This record gives sequence, C-alpha cells and structure tokens, in this order.
Amino acid sequence: MHQSPTVDDTADGLNRPLDRKNLAVALRGTICGVGFALLPTALFGIASSYVYISRPSINLDYLLLAVLFGVGVVGVRWSSVALTLAILVDLVVATSPIYFMDPGEILHEAPIVIGSRPVLAIAALAGLLAIVAASYGTFAALRSILGERRPAYVAFVVAVATVASLATLLDVVAGNSLTLRYSAKPLWRANFATSGALGVLLGRLHIAYGTPTDASSAMTSAVQLAGIANLTAAQADKRTLVVILVESWGALKSSPDAPLFEAQQAFQDLDSVYSRTSGYVRFRGSTVAGEFRELCGVLRPLPRKYESFAATCLPVVLRTAGFETIAVHAYHAGMFDRAQWYPKLGFRQAFFLPQLDSAGLRSRCGMMHSGVCDDEVAEWIGTKLLAPRQRSQSLFVYWMTLSGHLPVSQQAISDAGFDCQSRVETSRYRSTCAWAMRTRQTLLNIARLSRRLAPIRPTVLLVGDHAPPFALRSARNAFIPDSVPFMLLKSR
Repeated sequence: MHQSPTVDDTADGLNRPLDRKNLAVALRGTICGVGFALLPTALFGIASSYVYISRPSINLDYLLLAVLFGVGVVGVRWSSVALTLAILVDLVVATSPIYFMDPGEILHEAPIVIGSRPVLAIAALAGLLAIVAASYGTFAALRSILGERRPAYVAFVVAVATVASLATLLDVVAGNSLTLRYSAKPLWRANFATSGALGVLLGRLHIAYGTPTDASSAMTSAVQLAGIANLTAAQADKRTLVVILVESWGALKSSPDAPLFEAQQAFQDLDSVYSRTSGYVRFRGSTVAGEFRELCGVLRPLPRKYESFAATCLPVVLRTAGFETIAVHAYHAGMFDRAQWYPKLGFRQAFFLPQLDSAGLRSRCGMMHSGVCDDEVAEWIGTKLLAPRQRSQSLFVYWMTLSGHLPVSQQAISDAGFDCQSRVETSRYRSTCAWAMRTRQTLLNIARLSRRLAPIRPTVLLVGDHAPPFALRSARNAFIPDSVPFMLLKSR
C-alpha cells in the first residue's frame, strides 16, 4: 500500500500555488487516469470487430479500483489482485453472449468444463498467470510514472472519477442504467457504463433465489407448433413419439428455405411413409434454454425452480397419459445438472454417457464435450425402440444430440457428400465447413433412424436448440440470429 506523500507537501504539494512543475505532474496524472479508464474500452472495441463479444464502453469496476489506488487505500499488490478478478469478470460478461448464456450460467458451468479437460485446465491456468502478470505490471508502471507526487495522484483520481461520472450520467439520461434509472424505451440503445461484478452478482443471486415467475415466462416451441403437447390417455395407445433437439442446428441467412445442408434427399425419400412439415421457431438462450423451451414451453428456467411449471412439461403430460418416458444425452449427467432436473420433468429413465458406455457404445465425438457420436446413438435408439418390450407400450423418447457442439474438428469428419465450396459461408472458414458436415451427418442419421422406425409408425420431431455459437463475428453473422429450424415427420 502506498502512502500519500508528506515530505514534499511544502515543496511540491498542494500547500503552495501550482507552478509549472506541479502542472506537469498533474497533467501526467490526468493522462494516466484517462488512459486507465479508456484503454480496456479500446482493447475490447478492437476485439469486438472480429469476435462476437458485447460490453458497455466503461467498466466501473476498473475505475473504482483506480480511485482506491489513487487515494492510497490499496497498494500495488492488492490492486493487482483486484484488477485480476475484475478482468476475469469482464471477460465472462463480454464473452457470455457467444454461447447465448448469461454471466451467471458461465460461472456455474465453467469449472465443470475446465475440470473435465486437462488441456483446458492448462490453458486456463496459463491465461490466469498472464492476467496476473499484466495486472501487477499495470500498477507497478502507474507507481513508477506517478512517483510520490500528490498532485499526480489527485489528478489521476479526478480524471478517473470524471470519466466514470460522465459515462454513468449518459446512461441515467438515456434510461439505460440498470441500477439508477432503467426505461423500457431508452433515448438511445448504447450503454456506456456498467459494473461487471455487480452484474455477475445479480445473475448468481437470480439463479439461486429467483422467483418461479422469472422461470416460467412463456416461449413458443416446435412441440407446440407441431400439436403434440397435449396427448390424452385415449390417444396414447401404443404410440411412439420421438423428439430430437439437434445441437447447434441453425440456418444460413442466404438459404433459409434449405436448412438441411444437402440432406434433403434423405428426408424426401421418407415421403412415402411420413408426411413432412417444417418451419422455424424463435429461440433465446443456450442449450438448456432450448431444452426447456421444447419440453416445457418456458423461456429460461432457474435451477431448482421447476415446481411452478413441471406439471405442464411434455414428459409429465405424456407419462400421465400412459407413456414410458426416456431421455438420452451422450454426455455426463452433471453437465447443467441434467441428472437433477430430467427426473423432475417426468423422465422415468435417463441414459447418459456412463450408461451408454456400459451398453457398448464406444465411439467418441466432440472436442470440448467428448461423448458418444450421434450416429451410434441413433443406431442404439432404433434398436431400443424396436425391441418387443418397448413396442407393446406407448413410448416417448427425447434425444439431445451432441456431435454438433462447437468446436467441431474437421479432421475427425469424412463426408464426401458435402462440398464446402458449394456455399460462400462454408467455404470461407474451416469451422463453418466442419460444423456443416457434422450437422449434415447428424441429420442423415436422424433420417435413417426415422426410416428404421417406420414399421412402428412413430411421430418424429427434430428441432435446433440454438444457432451455432461461432466466436468469429463474420461467421456468426451468416446465420439467422434468433430462429432455428424444425421438421415434423408424421406416419401416414
């Protein structure tokens, strides 16, 4: 902790009129203050030109820390620790839109994801050490530049406080300040100042203590549009219903009428046994939000807040109507706490990676979330549904696919049926090419599964959870930003 200078007060301090030397010192402090306030904004602004990140111009967390440093409350060491935490929070807030998540969700799931992948853990540790070094270097440099001159620190604090006040005032005037004045119709959309720490804290409190009303905002689903949400016991006699939520299945803006990526022929070949209906449904949020949209018709649930709407969720409704209810997801049950809420939504059985592995499914797909490949899961579902025991009862199977989860490794995919050069969007980036090939393969597997199930006359609904969350802004902008495709196959 640095101490406010006392020895030089009479010589260079505030007890005598400012001379040219003190003015130079004050100017130095002002430049440092403005630079400290605006440099993160400039860096994030440059990054946002290429990466899909979103962030208000001024992070008040940095400025509060700068004031505390300037008045001598904290020194270089503790300022560095606080700045490291502030940068981490800022990164979480800025990058959460990439994954259609809020900061609270990112913080909830990041330890699970990082802990499951040693490479990610090493990368995260290296990144943390780099941030620590940069934070310490920042305040060490400020101490060196400002020296022990009180006018420098006074000017530094005044400059920082002025930037913070102006940014906050602009938000208050516009009606964009979430904490001081918020309007449903602000004067302008730009938000100039925020506190990342406060936003994350409120997000975590919302997840932990949010009301059921927050959790049950209605959201139109493909299940509702398909008219399969309210089957009665009389309609349930030996019926088979399959709902497939396809990971990251979005549609290109340039061809919204052709979201199947050269898999159209496989579905057209089913026209003799199924009638097909297709369309789009709006989405908001990440994969879990997509699951609750389709299973329960709600927007974005809060963990452990299901009681208010669980009775109206599709698995509960179908189970009451006499269906056996089964959920399948080829990743670990702990991810997003699915082991906790799948049963609460009415699934009598749930098959995750350990259960599928025990059943002999050994293939693995996915760079970040490695689980059983969709093609093997589709084959296994077909075998299970065609088993005599299952054919004698009404059955609802929900399958959350996995292989399309980004990032997708192009080296792991061999798809001679899809030419990435046939579309501008897939020819420009290897990531979009790999995603398109993987998505096409999953759709082909679903078409084969539907063909295999035709003898038991099922109803099959496939729908995307959200658009593919590409980090590159140019790649992401190629997709419809708020809607995903669906297709309903009804046995003739």
